[in-house]
Amino acid sequence: MFWARVYILTLTLIQKAQRVIEERRCPLEGCDSNGHLSGKFEKHFTLEACPIYHNTTAEKCRQGMEDRKKREESRKKALEYHKKIT
Repeated sequence: MFWARVYILTLTLIQKAQRVIEERRCPLEGCDSNGHLSGKFEKHFTLEACPIYHNTTAEKCRQGMEDRKKREESRKKALEYHKKIT
């Protein structure tokens, strides 16, 4: 019986936390909070992370993150190759 109460309490807390996250919004008028300047997240809640505030789009931010990941992988491969030959 004790574990059932703990489980119900846990579910209640999770549901409340999800509601709080859903209620948070970007302060920029006209922004729907979708996207993130870093490209790593689906939503943002501050002007610093708002793609629209920075005159770009969520899609361009995601693409920029993917490009950065590709460059990082390329650098890692080059370093590994350099270590092997030296």
